[in-house]
Amino acid sequence: VVRDNNNGVAEIEVDLGDYTHNIFAVSNYHAGTVKVFIRPEDIILILSENRGESSAKNVMKARIEALDDMGPLTRVKMDNSLVALITKQSRESLHLQNGKEVYATFKATSVHVVR
Repeated sequence: VVRDNNNGVAEIEVDLGDYTHNIFAVSNYHAGTVKVFIRPEDIILILSENRGESSAKNVMKARIEALDDMGPLTRVKMDNSLVALITKQSRESLHLQNGKEVYATFKATSVHVVR
């Protein structure tokens, strides 16, 4: 549900089942129910919410549910309904495993909003 829109950047409340989370997305919608989509390759995984200076407006805490190796890539499924696509090197350097807590970050420009 679009809660606010400030100069083309919408604040959207996303229903994640047990809880809701607000994200920011570039959109002309000012109110009402919408659907949001984020491509897996647009999601960056970090281990700490304190990410320093960044242009990415969105950060969502998550727990890893599944890691699927796909050659040089790994598909990371999280309990907040997000899926990230990262390199195998990133998986290894972050020591990712099922059950590990991570933060998924993404830019407002990466969120696709539709009615």
